[in-house]
Amino acid sequence: MPREVNQKIADYYSSKPLSGFMGGKTVRESLDSQSYEEQQAFGLKILQMVLEGKPLP
Repeated sequence: MPREVNQKIADYYSSKPLSGFMGGKTVRESLDSQSYEEQQAFGLKILQMVLEGKPLP
């Protein structure tokens, strides 16, 4: 994976989205309660969005 793509994803997982739907947690922290399959599906969705140049949620 290109370094730039990896960095965008890492930055996103460390962010606290402004919408407040994660209760003030980082994206990474909010995924802790999800199953492996849910985490994997989310990660693939984020990767696809980054590769397509779409804004992240």
